[in-house]
Amino acid sequence: MGIETIAILGLTLLQAHSSIGAAEDEAQGVVDQANIDAENKGKETRLLAARQQASFLNSGLTLEGTPMAAIQNTFSVGLEDINQITTNANKKSKNIISSARSEAIGSLVSAGSGAAFGGGDIFGGASGSGFLGSQGTVSRGIEFGNTSAQGPIQGFGGFGG
Repeated sequence: MGIETIAILGLTLLQAHSSIGAAEDEAQGVVDQANIDAENKGKETRLLAARQQASFLNSGLTLEGTPMAAIQNTFSVGLEDINQITTNANKKSKNIISSARSEAIGSLVSAGSGAAFGGGDIFGGASGSGFLGSQGTVSRGIEFGNTSAQGPIQGFGGFGG
C-alpha cells in the first residue's frame, strides 16, 4: 500500500472521527435542550394546577370530586407532555448519532474500496479497533429530577475500542 493511500485513509479516518464527535455534541445539545424544556413544562404544569386550585377555592368549591379531577388531569397532561419531550429527544439524538456513523462508515468503505482497487488490504489486522470497533453505547443519561417521566433522556459517550 502506497504512502498516498495510507495518507488518504488516515485523513478519511480522522474526518470520520471528527464528524462523529460533532454529531455527539449536537445530540448532547438536543438532550440538554429537552432537559430544559421538560423542566419548564413541569413548572408550567405545577403553576397551572396551583391557579386551578386557587380558582376553585376562591369560588367556594371544595377540592373534592370534579375540581380535584380537573387538577389531577392537569398533572396527567403535563406528565404526558414531559414524556413526549423525552421520547422525541431520545429519538432525535439517536438518529443524529446513527446518521453520523453511517456517513463515517460509508466514507471509510469508499476510501477503502479505492485503496483495494489499488492493490492494498486496508483493513488487515485493524478490524475491531478504534471507533469502528466500538458500538458507541450510551454512557450517561440526564434525568428530570423528581418527575416520573418514562425515563432519562440519554446522552452519548465517546467512542473507543
